[in-house]
Amino acid sequence: MAGIDKTYTNNYEKYKNFKDWADEQIVTFFDGHTICIGDYVWYYEKEDFENGEIPIMNTPTWLDIYLIQNCKSDFVIERMKAVYGNHFEEYQKLSNLNKIPDGYAKNRKIIIKNIAKPKFPFKKKCLINLLQVK
Repeated sequence: MAGIDKTYTNNYEKYKNFKDWADEQIVTFFDGHTICIGDYVWYYEKEDFENGEIPIMNTPTWLDIYLIQNCKSDFVIERMKAVYGNHFEEYQKLSNLNKIPDGYAKNRKIIIKNIAKPKFPFKKKCLINLLQVK
């Protein structure tokens, strides 16, 4: 499932409270990579909200799940409920989002060997024809 399209608001105070909270949230993945949630929330000034509702972020699914589990901003949670519907409760209960995926392990044994007859043999004639085409 792809992430939701965008999250909107027309209230600068709600946006600012959410942006301040998001700037403090750091997610560390199983491989040590860290991301600040605030980097996904776009920067706006108070004047930008004078013309009505504007999009404040466009998020991937993993971030939506993080927000469902951790965010306290009502307008964000209401948007998540509206978009994910029945999956909202399922995403609230998920755990181990930073779990190492199956098949991903360090020091795994990789064998590289030559074989007498490869499945897709490389022909010198093909290479010569490719080099002559301009």
